[in-house]
Amino acid sequence: MKMDLASLDENELTDIKGHWAQNYINTLISKGYVKGYPDSTFRPNNNIKRSECVTLINRVLGIEAVSNAEPYFTDVDKSYWAFGDIMAAILNN
Repeated sequence: MKMDLASLDENELTDIKGHWAQNYINTLISKGYVKGYPDSTFRPNNNIKRSECVTLINRVLGIEAVSNAEPYFTDVDKSYWAFGDIMAAILNN
């Protein structure tokens, strides 16, 4: 969910039209809580990944991603798209 959708409207997501959660997804996008994938999909039927969940929770709570933290987990490299959100979640406990 790393695509910046600040200017994206609901018609640009190719896979939510007619989905039962379309209105919920659009509301979450408008609030800046969720974003789509780089290919303009949202993938509403996929299971949420842990990194997406952490990012969503941070956004709802207003916790900003950090960029200057040292890696804490061996499986989360600094280049991973959700590194800043994962580190913010553990640093703000």
